[in-house]
Amino acid sequence: MAYHFNLWNFYKSADRVCEFDVTAANMPRMKDATREWIEDCFAAFELKASVSTWEVRPFRSHYFSSYPDEDDWQDRWTRAWNVSVVTQDEIPDSHLKLEGLPRKIESPDPTWSSGFVDPRHEVNAMLISNFRSETAKVVEIEQAVLAAARSEDLLATKPVAEIRSVDKSIHQLRILFEAHLPECVAPLEGLLESCRKYDGITNWAAWN
Repeated sequence: MAYHFNLWNFYKSADRVCEFDVTAANMPRMKDATREWIEDCFAAFELKASVSTWEVRPFRSHYFSSYPDEDDWQDRWTRAWNVSVVTQDEIPDSHLKLEGLPRKIESPDPTWSSGFVDPRHEVNAMLISNFRSETAKVVEIEQAVLAAARSEDLLATKPVAEIRSVDKSIHQLRILFEAHLPECVAPLEGLLESCRKYDGITNWAAWN
């Protein structure tokens, strides 16, 4: 069975809004997605909800890399897409979980054509780190990482920082930087090390 995409980090951000991350499991990539493709993703997440609108945002992240120690920065910083969906139905809280392994779908994205490369993958970098800590502690860590980013001159544009709480003791810190790659890879990896000093899990394989 040839899976085309891995689906990660399903999160309910409002009663009728959810997000998840996508990485390529095979050669095809994605572009804008279609309603049918989103519905296939929902089926993989075992979510029954009607799709209203959606948005796809490309980025790179170390979190999804299967080769986090490779010499090539593009192996360490994997292409990914964040998909935000507005639904017509309320999303149940039972879907709030931080799974160690991705869900998978076979469906390709018909809006993507071979040869298309989205330039936003080279200017958007997402730092993702999981923590088994109380909320207040993760807030402190977030501020420490942002302070480190300031010293690394990574704040030319304001980063988008978010703490996703799965329960009182499991959180995911996400910080989206507008950072030109590969020039900013070294300082970004310095921030990953900062997260690890606080026992953050910065790659999916270590979360299993």
